[in-house]
Amino acid sequence: MAKCWSSLRRAPASKVGHLIEGKPGVSYLAVKMGYPLVPVGIAGTYDEIFFDQLKHFRRPHINIHIGPMFTLPPLPSEGQGRDEALKADTDEIMCRIAAQLPEENRGFYADYPRLQELLKV
Repeated sequence: MAKCWSSLRRAPASKVGHLIEGKPGVSYLAVKMGYPLVPVGIAGTYDEIFFDQLKHFRRPHINIHIGPMFTLPPLPSEGQGRDEALKADTDEIMCRIAAQLPEENRGFYADYPRLQELLKV
């Protein structure tokens, strides 16, 4: 049986309907546990139409896109750029999630060069 780890929250919950800046906790746990990550972009769960449809027991329209699995490199030891590595890993995770979302939902990561690289592939 393959080991896997799930993190349902990639950042503090967005109250604006698009990605906000990620926090390093998920990347720290992912590196420490050594499990591969699978980026998942979920769109259509924030707007008023979604809540109205739920309220009236209608099926909402939700898009889920699943990206390719990836792993993060090991962290350097304390004082050797660990904080920078955590920030870079967090940005990598968030850019891979952003690549799975519609353009209007990419938020904070919409103009990241790494996201543009991922979108070209």
